[in-house]
Formats: sequence, structure tokens, C-alpha cells
Amino acid sequence: MSTDAGETLDAIACTRQVRHEISAELDHDPQRLLAYYKEIQQRQAEARPVEQTGGQVSTL
Repeated sequence: MSTDAGETLDAIACTRQVRHEISAELDHDPQRLLAYYKEIQQRQAEARPVEQTGGQVSTL
């Protein structure tokens, strides 16, 4: 197995572990989990810089 593949698998395992920990903190409740991720998504959208070009607002 190449180093890149091994690093990818490590990153996937790490991501799964963090997702499991977040789920556990929310008692594995799908509704609470969805609300949590929606809140994170909203905070990230609000933190994103907004450009104005040609009178139209773009988040790119």
C-alpha cells in the first residue's frame, strides 16, 4: 500500500472517529445530530466573505 493510500485511510478513520464522538455527545439522536450540523453549516456560511460583482452578491 502506498503512503498516500495509507494516509487517506488514516484520514477516513479519523473522520469516522470524530463523527462518532459528535454523535455520542448528542446521544446518537438523529434529530439533534441534524440540528447540530445545520448550525455548523449556518455559522460557516455567515463567516464566509461575500463579494459584490456587477451589482449581484456572490459567495464565491
